[in-house]
Amino acid sequence: MSAPREIIPSHYGKEIISDDHFRSANGAKDFFKRKDRSKSYEMPNVSGVRTISWNASGAYLASGSDNRVVSVGNLDPHSCRLKQTFVGYGHEDIVEAIEFAKRDEMKMASCSSDKSVRLWDLRNPSSHTKLSTPGANLFVTWSYCDNYIIFGDKSDNLGVIDARAMKTVEVFTFKDEINEFVCHPNGQLIFVATDLGKLEVLSLPKLKRIRTVQAHPPLSTCISVTLSPNERFLAVGASDACCSVWDINDMICVQTLTRLDYPVRSVSFSHCSNLIASGSEDRVIDISWTQTGEKITEIPIATECYDVAWHPKLYFLLPFSTFCNYISGLCKFICSMVMTDNGRWPSFLVRLCGWDRRVSSALASSCFYGIGLTLFGHRLDVRFVCLLFEWALHGAPWLIGSTGLLLWSYINDWPSERINRLCILLVGLLIDLGVVGVLKIVFRRKRPEYNRDDLLYEATFIDKFSFPSGHSSRVAMLSVFGGGFNNCHQHVPLASLFLHFFPPILAVSRVIMGRHFALDALAGLLIGINEGFCVQNIANWIFLDRI
Repeated sequence: MSAPREIIPSHYGKEIISDDHFRSANGAKDFFKRKDRSKSYEMPNVSGVRTISWNASGAYLASGSDNRVVSVGNLDPHSCRLKQTFVGYGHEDIVEAIEFAKRDEMKMASCSSDKSVRLWDLRNPSSHTKLSTPGANLFVTWSYCDNYIIFGDKSDNLGVIDARAMKTVEVFTFKDEINEFVCHPNGQLIFVATDLGKLEVLSLPKLKRIRTVQAHPPLSTCISVTLSPNERFLAVGASDACCSVWDINDMICVQTLTRLDYPVRSVSFSHCSNLIASGSEDRVIDISWTQTGEKITEIPIATECYDVAWHPKLYFLLPFSTFCNYISGLCKFICSMVMTDNGRWPSFLVRLCGWDRRVSSALASSCFYGIGLTLFGHRLDVRFVCLLFEWALHGAPWLIGSTGLLLWSYINDWPSERINRLCILLVGLLIDLGVVGVLKIVFRRKRPEYNRDDLLYEATFIDKFSFPSGHSSRVAMLSVFGGGFNNCHQHVPLASLFLHFFPPILAVSRVIMGRHFALDALAGLLIGINEGFCVQNIANWIFLDRI
């Protein structure tokens, strides 16, 4: 016999059903001690799930993936088995977000970096509607009346699409970075998680700023936001590894959840609103009691969590993470060497990463607040100077330039010594590119949340990761290698100073810009130094003389 169920009234007249086990925190703890099983699913034709969404009844689960596929599965509530029933193609880039309509359980919207929002209907799987947008999109949601679709892009624009007229009717541009957003149940407000720890409240559908709430410290970034089904609480996850819970009527913070060590990427309320699930790069999902914030349980997972969602009718939690199949074995082997027996990272590594994030965030604040320096009577913005360093040491122009110069030297019969130097330089650049690329794929540490999307050039996959810093390794390698050219630094003191001090200066600039964490830049320097000596040894071995 199933447990008795309690009906909880909502402020807006919505009835929420709660099982007897989940009327109190102690009851929930006892339940999870007895029933803590989990099962993994693999969806056909799907590679690298990024986002998930339940429809209103919980019968269907939609997902968007790295291979540009929209997939929907049907859940059997008795066996908890997921069967794929719909596969949608059409996006030309990664599916960043997907969400079912609030009322029509068969309609959903997805968005991508291909500058489009696409509408899907499960009753008509052979076609979909494409709506073009100004920029590369990251987030999408529906209004409670299903009349409007709201999207957010990488250029910090928030747009409103009229789902009846199928056109964009309003666009609001923020000065700060925007992340996830959620609509108020009254259909007149929208809450937007933004940079500098702020939560912006705007009117809907006419996007006018109503209020700004300082939800988290200014050096953090609000990443995720969700509304409880009983329409009483708002949960905000941020880069400071905390999740704040707000009373939606008074906009007062009632609880702060601080048990995770990494930025809270996703938060979700259970259908009774008593439980909050928080997902991050920690290899656990934290489950908390909403009213008190106390820990109910934690669910271990294999990798970092990208999205987490409670079933809208059942106590069924679905966290989604992604892993690259072609390197999974190597990653698991490397991680197993440093992880403890229970699958968690050692405490000293967790503390070290926490310290790294705090130091990096403090250094990056100089760019946030527009700190500059004065040179020859002219004021230069710190970020502009750092951008000059970034452009000067980017890998693409160095590879293209050294290859072109090497070909030019062969055509014009340059002295063999110069040609040899150019050959070894190109080998060094290729070694650096390979080493850094492999390490980024293996460790897959995300760039800081406050990093701006203004890279000179970003590879589709590798440049999304932060460890180690490629610029730092490249400049360190070039410095060591350059110092070996006939010991030029011994004859030119300024060259010696440049070769010794420029690499750490550039490494610090990478942290100040928010491109990398401090340890990523330091690791890049150490890797580059070793690469430089390696290239010198190759040169000595090949040419029997130090270049």
